[in-house]
Amino acid sequence: MDEAVPAPAFFCRGLCAGWGDTQVLSNIDLMLPAGEVLTILGRNGVGKTTLLSTIMGRAALRSGEMLVGGRSIVGMAVYDRAKMGIGFVPQE
Repeated sequence: MDEAVPAPAFFCRGLCAGWGDTQVLSNIDLMLPAGEVLTILGRNGVGKTTLLSTIMGRAALRSGEMLVGGRSIVGMAVYDRAKMGIGFVPQE
């Protein structure tokens, strides 16, 4: 019997987002398989925090899809995302 392939822990495709009139992210594609770790690295101002803020629902998502465990989180309230375990702790 074939076992179903589990949905990735996180998946996004074509993610475009930013703050106000400023677009910071353009066409970001990521997949994080369940049980894996993903590190986002880059110099200051390249969009690392905006990416995390978009996933958490704080930054303005302009287009694209985001799935957590196969479930869309686009349009989901920040507090509902937190209930799913989505959050981040800044370095400061």
